[in-house]
Amino acid sequence: MRWYLGYGGSGHPAAMDAICATGTQARRLMKAAAGGRRPRGTSDPAARPGQLRDLVAAHLATHPDTEFIPHQIGRVLGRSSSAVADALDRLTALGQAQLACGKRRRYRHRATPAPAQAGN
Repeated sequence: MRWYLGYGGSGHPAAMDAICATGTQARRLMKAAAGGRRPRGTSDPAARPGQLRDLVAAHLATHPDTEFIPHQIGRVLGRSSSAVADALDRLTALGQAQLACGKRRRYRHRATPAPAQAGN
């Protein structure tokens, strides 16, 4: 540290800050790679609107006689249970899913969609 303070040039602190920032980023990338996960900022592009809803509807249609809680579907799809719960609420409103049990929020596939109500 003594050599750094001795020079006193105006460009040295900025250069040291750049080196530290680059080192920190490299360390994060190495740590993420060693842990077997994707580093932040390198994920796939954002999903299109309604994509999770379609995935949840397909999962329910694949298992028409089974009731699921959002957590179970989230584990299968690799998504958060709250996002799946929102998708299930929307599917229920659209008539594509049915709330089987309100106490624990169990959902099942609805074989035929309910007819849309006219908004008067």
